[in-house]
Amino acid sequence: MLNHISELQELLPNFPSDILEQWFLPYVESDGMPWDDHGNPKGRWNNLLNKKPLSYWQSIGWYQDTCYIPKDYYSKNVQEALEQIAAGAVFNEKNWYTFSINDLKERFDSILKYLEVHKEYPKSPILIYEKFSGFNILDGNHRVSAYLYSLSQHYMNEKNMKIDDLSKFKQKYWIGISKNNI
Repeated sequence: MLNHISELQELLPNFPSDILEQWFLPYVESDGMPWDDHGNPKGRWNNLLNKKPLSYWQSIGWYQDTCYIPKDYYSKNVQEALEQIAAGAVFNEKNWYTFSINDLKERFDSILKYLEVHKEYPKSPILIYEKFSGFNILDGNHRVSAYLYSLSQHYMNEKNMKIDDLSKFKQKYWIGISKNNI
């Protein structure tokens, strides 16, 4: 494990160790290093890295922020994924997530319980900001889905079906922005 972290830190000195350990390391241990000799993602990494080469990831600036990110600030694809995760976990709706993630309901429910007790994520989700599409979630889809679902259940204003003042519901996130995306 230490060898993988050292290799990752050498390739991605701009990445905080928390992101490397939380997002990269589990996949490196199961699928090997992400890039081929030309810096292109290989195998499963192609989807995990949004088909972006090593040079793109080396251009990302990271910061941790405590903020509230409404659902409509996420990309359309992420919004759909968050809704499907919640629908599968809560209403047992059959969709891609219920078929591909055997323990979807258990994971979702454990996050809901954690949020109820601690009022914060167990780990900060890792997001990347894309100027024209919004936030994409690199790691933490279940956490964000459970959090937004929890808010919708506990703080729904019945009159106009909008969530009440959520500025007090800030959470910690890792947010990455490409230097080419500013």
